[in-house]
Amino acid sequence: MEQPRAPLGLNSGPVGPCPAGSDVGFEVRGFFADPAWRLLEDPVTGSLNAAIAQTLFGQGLATGAYLAGQGQKVGADGRVHCRRADDGAVWIGGRVASIAEQAVLV
Repeated sequence: MEQPRAPLGLNSGPVGPCPAGSDVGFEVRGFFADPAWRLLEDPVTGSLNAAIAQTLFGQGLATGAYLAGQGQKVGADGRVHCRRADDGAVWIGGRVASIAEQAVLV
């Protein structure tokens, strides 16, 4: 049986609030299709969390600051700190672990 394939360019970032008492305010999942059309999940994505934070703050669904969890379903334990400054700027932060490095000669 052939595996189902995701269309190229498919990117999805579902987000949901976590129950009261959870260590994170929101759970984020980041899905994308690779060149072989397989649907994969990114363990932690700062740019996705930044876009989600702008939406949550802009819609009044989050205020001040919150902690987002991402990657738990794929073996990561990502924690992304999301904060809206007094001037409206959205700031994203968290611990980073480098897993690959590459250099380009110009």
